[in-house]
Amino acid sequence: MARPPRFVLIGHPQLMIIRGNNHAPIFITDEDYQFYLEKLKPACDKHKCQAYVLMTNHVHILITLYTLNTAVFYPARVFNAK
Repeated sequence: MARPPRFVLIGHPQLMIIRGNNHAPIFITDEDYQFYLEKLKPACDKHKCQAYVLMTNHVHILITLYTLNTAVFYPARVFNAK
């Protein structure tokens, strides 16, 4: 079953959680963390990132979105293409 569309309140903080498939690790080396942070920075500059935490198998991001297009935020899409 497909996931329902994300409920977005423009201008209000939201917690985004990005996980690896089947909770598999998404960060193996220190370089993986660094690469993700490099891709996260432009998104945090465009939107208001209050906090983020990178864990081995998932990422928590507290962010305030100012547009409905949340796809512009996902650095994971670039990371997965690495």
